[in-house]
Amino acid sequence: MAPQQQSAEVLKQLAAAEEEQRERLRQALEAAGVPVPPAAEPLPHGALNHWARLVQDLEAHRGAVQRFRELAIRFAESFPQTAGLFDALCREEAAHCEDLRALIARADPQALD
Repeated sequence: MAPQQQSAEVLKQLAAAEEEQRERLRQALEAAGVPVPPAAEPLPHGALNHWARLVQDLEAHRGAVQRFRELAIRFAESFPQTAGLFDALCREEAAHCEDLRALIARADPQALD
């Protein structure tokens, strides 16, 4: 749904990275003997334009950064390998936030041409 090709390409790359992260989490859960719940289909956000959808995505990624950071701290002593995974995911999500911020700046409906 991205109106510009450049935005669409960045969003495709982000989606591929998110899929790879999901797979790493699935593998970690399976290795720990934890049942893996089925992946839920993402709900549509209901934003009216590309810029608003990007802002919603950024907020979701910020939430993921916070949650991964909390989990990394929580498991640091008892499960250092798991904590390392959460730390890596936290850093990756932070990088995704930067990508989304750049897209938001280019898609801002109030920006001058």
